This record gives sequence, structure tokens and C-alpha cells, in this order.
Amino acid sequence: MKEVARAADVSVATVSHVINRTRFVSPALAERVRDAMNELGYTPDATARSLRVRKTQTIGLVVPDNSNPFFAELGQAIEEAGFDAGYTTIVGNSAEQPDRERRYVQALVAKRVDGLIVAPSRDGGGSLEAILGPAKIPVVVIDRDVHLAGADAVLYDNEGGSFAATRHLLALGHTKIAFVAGPPDVQPAAERLRGFRRALVEAGLDDGRVVEADFHYPGGRDAAARLLATGAAPTAIFAANDLMAAGVLRELAARGIRVPDDISVVGFDDAPLTEMVSPTVTTVRQPLQQMAETALALLLARIGGGGGRSSRHVLPTELIVRESSGPVARSSE
Repeated sequence: MKEVARAADVSVATVSHVINRTRFVSPALAERVRDAMNELGYTPDATARSLRVRKTQTIGLVVPDNSNPFFAELGQAIEEAGFDAGYTTIVGNSAEQPDRERRYVQALVAKRVDGLIVAPSRDGGGSLEAILGPAKIPVVVIDRDVHLAGADAVLYDNEGGSFAATRHLLALGHTKIAFVAGPPDVQPAAERLRGFRRALVEAGLDDGRVVEADFHYPGGRDAAARLLATGAAPTAIFAANDLMAAGVLRELAARGIRVPDDISVVGFDDAPLTEMVSPTVTTVRQPLQQMAETALALLLARIGGGGGRSSRHVLPTELIVRESSGPVARSSE
């Protein structure tokens, strides 16, 4: 720092203020310091700085499946919002494995991240409580509601979105509706199944045909094949996420079944792929950007020493009607 100060013809204190952002330094002077740092190849010691100021300007993000477009897009939104706020995001993918999730959380705590955003794995928060309790770092839980003492939660109205999508199909005249469910031990999957069944019961129907899948494209295709193998094809298939809906569409196309003329298809998430396929997919939109911004704002408030009591935020969903859903064919009534 002394060498940088000499090269920039400023005091060591000024160099420190530029590096640590602890006091206003005029843009021209700050640029002079940065130019000197670049010329000398000087990189601040992040570890020493974090010990001194008790901040690393980093946050951790752990998601259960970064191959899923929903979590990939959500992770990017959080990363971008964090970057704009002056934070670097370190991302870990638990792959729905509690042991892997624990290792990532332990590593992030060891790296002294200022806060953590977690979309928990199927195991829920039990394994995380033991790690995060003693660590005493701010935590925000997203997408899946688990109990973590002192943690804020930002969630979606999964049941309400699923209810609305099923009501949409009922309004189009469909009574033979099948549901491709996600894993039953994943909270959003259970909530979406509950919304589907509630809509059918309120319409005076039974609770529908349900096949379990895995939230992935091949699982959706296999689920559609199982539904069609029974000999009593549904007039509409509601998949609990868009990846499975894409799999359903592919299986129907492979069998020469027209969408929506023969069978309507609805998904959930409003992933970008829903407008890339043909027909475009009717789906339930989750306000992904709002979740990212809300989660980050809550986390930064905690990092800054505020936040008060833990809070729970449930964001509304919205049905987006596109080409894949239409009136039931008369021959199917």
C-alpha cells in the first residue's frame, strides 16, 4: 500500500479508503490509485481485510438443482442483484443431496461469507440448523419453507398457482385431467398437487389421475407415456414444472397427438423454454426477479445489523395462457 501511495502521490490512508470504501474519495483521485495498483500488480489481501473490517463483501447461494432452468435463472438474478449492491456471489449446487448441501454450507461459512441464501434440499432445514445456528450469519430461505431459527423466507404461492391452472382447464371443458407431479418429498411439488386436487374437488370431480415424476424432461416424457398406456387418455395434462411439460409435449408429438387439439398441456414456472417450443406453453409464472430482489434486500438488511424478527414472504403467481391449452375436443367429452 505504501508503494501504491508513492506511485499515485497520495497518502496511505487514501489508498486504504479506495480499497475499503470507508470514506469518499474523489473519482479522479480514486482512479489514480487504481491505476497505480494495476501498474504495480497490487491485489488487496481479502482474508486480512475481512478480519479487519469483519466483512468479505461475499454472499453464498445454495440451490438444489442448477440444471433446472428455474434455479439457473433465479441464481443469475440473485448474482446480478448482489453484484449491483457490491457483493460477489459464491454458488453451490446441492443436487438435492443433504450431505452435499451440508458440505457447501460448511464451506461457505468457513469462507466467512457475510450472509447466505438457501433453497433447501429435500431433507429440509434439519441438517442446516446445526451448522447455521452456531455460525450466527444472516440467512434467507427461498422457494422451500423450512424452519431455520432467525431466517427470513421468500416463497411462492404454489398451491394458488396450481389451483388457477386447473381451473383454467376446467373452464375449457376438461374433466379428464391428469397431473404429472414432482417428488412428493419436495415441498413445492406437494403444494402444487394440493392445488390441483382442490380445484377438482371444488368442481365436483374426483381428485384426478396423478403420476409421479422427478421435475426433469425425461421424467415428463416417461410420465406421459405411462398416462397414454392405460388406454383412457386424458384430455389435458398438467405438469408440475415446465421441464416435465416439455417432456410431455415431446412424447405426445412422437405419438402423433396434437396439442391442444387432442390433448391440452399446462406447465409451471414460466421458464424461457415455454416460448421456445411449438406450441408455446400455457404455464404459471413465478415472479422470479421479485424473489431474487426481495431475498437479497432481506439479507443485506440483516448483514447491516437490521431486519428485526424473522419474516415470511409469499409472492403471488400468475397464469400465462399460451397455445398449448384449448377447449376439450367434442369427441372427448
